[in-house]
Amino acid sequence: CCAASPAAGGAASCTPDPVPFGGSAACTATPATGYQFTGWTGACAGQGAACTLGNVRAAQASVALFVPHAYAVTATASPVAGGMASCAPSPVAHGGSATCTATASTGYQFTGWTGACAGQGAHCTLGGLTEEKASAALFAQQTTLALPEGPQAQKPLGLALQAGAGWQVAVAGT
Repeated sequence: CCAASPAAGGAASCTPDPVPFGGSAACTATPATGYQFTGWTGACAGQGAACTLGNVRAAQASVALFVPHAYAVTATASPVAGGMASCAPSPVAHGGSATCTATASTGYQFTGWTGACAGQGAHCTLGGLTEEKASAALFAQQTTLALPEGPQAQKPLGLALQAGAGWQVAVAGT
């Protein structure tokens, strides 16, 4: 009757089996989780997952062909001028993993992700994939504030800077 290739990709069956001389058979290809049916070889070639064989007068053989699902994993940068974001590998086979990386442009800093990578750092790992995933790397422009020495020589100047606003503090000597 029939077989599946690869065997882990799904199942193939025909009923009745065996087929009476001159009779008909209905064959069905059923993909396993994480696989998709791509076609038949042999007597069912050119038919869909449900195949009908009619007026069977000799032994017939068919093989149902399956391939693993593959899912796109994508990343974008927001704003575009803020940096670059990419994921590899993409596409990813069912159950596989991908790593997304965010790299800030000069004058920007990475502030986080939205989407599938939300809550992770600049290097994000997505595992056990069973569907397409998308993320956006968020970048903020860094702000530099140049101040003269404090009001009294050799006395520090106190500043209160809002956390998470992209400030960089550099100490300069006189």
